[in-house]
Amino acid sequence: MKRRLPLIRFLLEAGFLILVAVAVGLANLSWVWIVVVMFGAWLLVAVVERSETRTRAAPADEAPAPEEEMQVEEPEPQPEPQAEPGREPEPEPEPEPEPEPEPAAPSDVRTVWVVDGRPRFHERDCLIIKGQNAQPVALDQAAEDGFKPCSLCQRNR
Repeated sequence: MKRRLPLIRFLLEAGFLILVAVAVGLANLSWVWIVVVMFGAWLLVAVVERSETRTRAAPADEAPAPEEEMQVEEPEPQPEPQAEPGREPEPEPEPEPEPEPEPAAPSDVRTVWVVDGRPRFHERDCLIIKGQNAQPVALDQAAEDGFKPCSLCQRNR
């Protein structure tokens, strides 16, 4: 039954749009008014569809928790210890700097081949770039530059 509901809703929406189109056509309105009325009908269908999608997704997204579980007891603030007269407070140690991540070793970088002016990157033995002036590029750099994978190379993997 759940599979049929979207189909039934689609058929009702399509039927509504067709009925509006027939009614507007029979009313002998100018083409501008036909466009305006059809846009309004489509907008109405889109709003109904959007609200239906939201009501279906809301129960899964929202899992209301009881308020007792949500309340977290905060510890009472402890008064700061007073420094003894004549003594300076000890300075807090500075945190150690985090080590910088090591750059990837060149053997970890996958190389692909690109041809200037073409939107795809290829494997070295791809038939599409055979005999062309292809340049080696790191895969990450090719993706960052907007190149997409070659469909032939992806199929042969």
